[in-house]
Amino acid sequence: MPAVLRRLCSNSSNSSDGFETLSPHAELQTPLKRASSYSELETPIKRRRLTIVTSSQLKAKEEAHQDEFDDIFPVPEWTVEDFVRSTPSRHSGISEKAERKMRMIVADKARCLASAFLDQGSSAGPAQALQQQRGQALACYYVQLFFMSESVESEDRDIVAIAATFSALKALNIICFLDDVLVVFHGQHPTSRWSVDMSPKITEVEKRMAQLADSAQLSSLKCRPEMALDFVAKTVQMLIRRLPESEAFCKSCSGKSPEKAAGTLSTQITEAAHRYAVHAMLGPVAVLIRPVVVTRVVVVMAARRTLQQQGAEVSVDELMGFMTEVQGPPGACDAPAGLIDLRHATKEVIGTLQLWEQEK
Repeated sequence: MPAVLRRLCSNSSNSSDGFETLSPHAELQTPLKRASSYSELETPIKRRRLTIVTSSQLKAKEEAHQDEFDDIFPVPEWTVEDFVRSTPSRHSGISEKAERKMRMIVADKARCLASAFLDQGSSAGPAQALQQQRGQALACYYVQLFFMSESVESEDRDIVAIAATFSALKALNIICFLDDVLVVFHGQHPTSRWSVDMSPKITEVEKRMAQLADSAQLSSLKCRPEMALDFVAKTVQMLIRRLPESEAFCKSCSGKSPEKAAGTLSTQITEAAHRYAVHAMLGPVAVLIRPVVVTRVVVVMAARRTLQQQGAEVSVDELMGFMTEVQGPPGACDAPAGLIDLRHATKEVIGTLQLWEQEK
């Protein structure tokens, strides 16, 4: 008998009490005829060892799993509490609300610049629209990242906006020069105060942004910072699969199959979630909350709005429940810390959108 079959026979037989211990993958293995006596086996029967795992070992295993998860979705260096109490702007005597407004103004200027630059000479289409949104989100990200280490009054706002846009374009691997970005900026702001001497200052700020981004990314393999936009498609599909479980949604289907009715909403929810994800980056949530958690918030917001337009009153609590019951990546919300992040992200995103409505 071949050695591999001898080992399989030995492992599948029990030496004493007649019970069989099946492997988790037993259904994938070819069934073997059980030996009628020990003498038919060419190798001694192997007794299975019982391993007792202590609570400390289990905790260590869970921590190792969390470390692996953090490598995939790094924990932000700053917290919401840090932003409220100890940003450089706060140390300079600037209130939290004032800082949020100033950041939003600069981030909006940067995202408009990125959008205009990426809109040059390109045919409109889904791929181009998503690229523009990525550019806008990244530009906002670099603004928020920069002001986590600098006061909002420490640099000229135009310089920070241009440097953030240039950083975003480089992160997207778009080949361009700073002069190209300046041409677009002057087209948007023809009366802005400007001088050639400011170009070196933009380059200096852009380099500082690059250093901050490098320190914020735990993996050197990442070519650009992860955005909430990156997880929208998968998160929407996850929600679409769960929607038929909602009684309120099923009642709104008017005799149609809930699965088919949910599938028809995928594009609308995705497009709305993309827009919410970009708008959310106008606030510090860009650097305070895991992108995957922000994605879940904006997808729920998009789904809620889309479902209401279709006459389906699925509650926010029920939609949020779908977001918290998924295990493993990209489900950052199944752990207690993830639930806290989800609450913080919801508050931050809604607060940013409300402030934007007030200021625009």
